[in-house]
Amino acid sequence: MDIHDYSFILKLIILFVLSMLVILGCYMILKKINHKSDFWCYSYDFAYWKKYSKKKY
Repeated sequence: MDIHDYSFILKLIILFVLSMLVILGCYMILKKINHKSDFWCYSYDFAYWKKYSKKKY
């Protein structure tokens, strides 16, 4: 019974870590896209968009 409980907790931890990696990957992809397009920049990071637009104009 104890071994089963530990393996279940371990699976939850692994699932959590994998989901965080996926979210981080999506964030990095958006950050790469924002150099080409102001729209993505504006949609997820307003402060960065303001800085970026000030430098540009």
